[in-house]
Amino acid sequence: MLKFWVEQRQRTDTRPKQKTWQVGASTRDKRKCVRERHHDDKAPLDGGIALMRAIKGPAIFLAQFAGDASPFDTLDGLAEWSASLGFKGVQIPSWDGRLFDLARAAESRAYCEDVQAILARHGMVVTELSTHLQGQLVAVHPAYDEAFDGFAPAALRGKPAARQAWAVEQLLLAAQASRNLGLTAHATFSGALAWPFVYPWPQRPAGLIDTAFAELGRRWRPILDAFDEAGVDLC
Repeated sequence: MLKFWVEQRQRTDTRPKQKTWQVGASTRDKRKCVRERHHDDKAPLDGGIALMRAIKGPAIFLAQFAGDASPFDTLDGLAEWSASLGFKGVQIPSWDGRLFDLARAAESRAYCEDVQAILARHGMVVTELSTHLQGQLVAVHPAYDEAFDGFAPAALRGKPAARQAWAVEQLLLAAQASRNLGLTAHATFSGALAWPFVYPWPQRPAGLIDTAFAELGRRWRPILDAFDEAGVDLC
């Protein structure tokens, strides 16, 4: 996932008020007003040129690149690799203990300074922390309990209420950690109680659909047999 890191600034509209003419104004006054409008439009717009000047460079989300092999198994290795490709910032997946300790970051500014120092060695900065997986567990439709269990610690799998409580706590830790890192933005998912009706994600485990239809057949077979014996089509 490629994104652009934009420096957060307080935005104020410094554009002059647009000039208008009064009803009944002379043609000369109208022309003068049009010329003044044209001149004003050349001024830098807060949402345009100023925003472009705030762009610091491309940033990269590390989650899809983290792995067990070097250089992808440490934050230092990933920072060096990302910098070699021209990236200037990283979004850190807070659930990956190989790269980041969320609980420690929430309680220790010294740890956060160490994280920043690791990145700075390679000319990099952290742009946001991410809690995409934990945030998704804040609200899980029961139909997806088993599928989303893989995002939770093993001890919480099969325990939806405990899993949700853990997810909420993770988000609260992320808020503290973000503040300790001096960040003003955070990336997450909200979860979705209507997820089965919107989009097929996460990917379905192999055999899940076959199992579902097999169970459906098991439940309906006696009913279908009864209607068949009665000579009635079930529609």
